[in-house]
Amino acid sequence: MELAKIFLSNSFNNVKSISMDSKIYEAFKPYLFDTKKISLEEFMKDKELRYAYREKYQKVKAKLQKISNTKCTLKDEQCFAYIFKSCQEWQEFIETAKDNTLDNGESFIRALPLDRYLMMTNDQKSTLEENLIKSAITRVRTISQAISSQNNNDELNAMLEEKPSQVSKENHQKIQ
Repeated sequence: MELAKIFLSNSFNNVKSISMDSKIYEAFKPYLFDTKKISLEEFMKDKELRYAYREKYQKVKAKLQKISNTKCTLKDEQCFAYIFKSCQEWQEFIETAKDNTLDNGESFIRALPLDRYLMMTNDQKSTLEENLIKSAITRVRTISQAISSQNNNDELNAMLEEKPSQVSKENHQKIQ
């Protein structure tokens, strides 16, 4: 109901910017709603937040325009689609990092905020993916070494806990 009030209580000029803001929210929704838990209603009420995301949108659009290196203007819908897809990819990277790195993705998240990810080239994103795979492999190796080491420790402890006479008898039998 609050959204209806926001749309109805504004002048025609403001309706255009509000419409744009709602499209920007939809583009950033995988991040805003799924990660930050910010609803459309909360987003639309917060003028500073809307302004900040308009700026982010303009930066991404300028970057995409520069990459496309064409004289024709990049359409908003193309930029919205790129942002939405990138937000989903970023979220997948974060979830993968949380599940597959030694620090539960903390260093990955600090090193790669969404704003930075949106500005990365495809080659940089591929390198990032390779690094994440290497981190996952390192985690698996560390865990398997810890398990192996724990198993060795358990075997050693079991041997040490046996009665000396049993150990001597077993060793004596092995010698013969």
